[in-house]
Amino acid sequence: MRRSQTMSAEQPSIILTNVAIPRSVACMNQRHTASDDISEEQRRMIGLGAGMSRSHEPSSSPRGSETVLLVEDEPTVRQLAARILRRQGYTVLEASDGAEALAFVERSGDLHIDLLFTDIVMPHMGGYALMEKLRQIRPEIKVLLTSGYTDSTTIIVNRLDYGIDFLGKPFTPSALARKVREVLDTQP
Repeated sequence: MRRSQTMSAEQPSIILTNVAIPRSVACMNQRHTASDDISEEQRRMIGLGAGMSRSHEPSSSPRGSETVLLVEDEPTVRQLAARILRRQGYTVLEASDGAEALAFVERSGDLHIDLLFTDIVMPHMGGYALMEKLRQIRPEIKVLLTSGYTDSTTIIVNRLDYGIDFLGKPFTPSALARKVREVLDTQP
């Protein structure tokens, strides 16, 4: 995993990926939203329809300044979720699977991470295993799991009593922004 720091007009953000992802060119239009630079394929992957109005955009959703560790094996979904969260003010650390995320956290020392937002089904190490290992190292970390597989959704329902929150795929930018804020605002 490579760590690089990029600057935005709002605040600095840290990007952790195997490949550096170029940032979108800043738009002079004040009404620029997260969906303005999303391809049709990306729209389908997160459930943002081609005709969806701007009222569903995260611009009116709760904002934050916390650090989110985003773990997703599908690059398009990971890049899009990271973009949405960064535009809401969060610092986003990205990893492509659980093993990569865990190795980073183990090397990062005392870097504070407020939320683990992870896919459940991934190669090398899935979301549940990552969550359990991270909670041993950082018991205070809040967790938001996601999946597009119905089998995973059934499994997660049985684990909700362990303090695990879930956001099903596909999700809209505003649903992601609201759920992340909701999880971060919960008391431990």
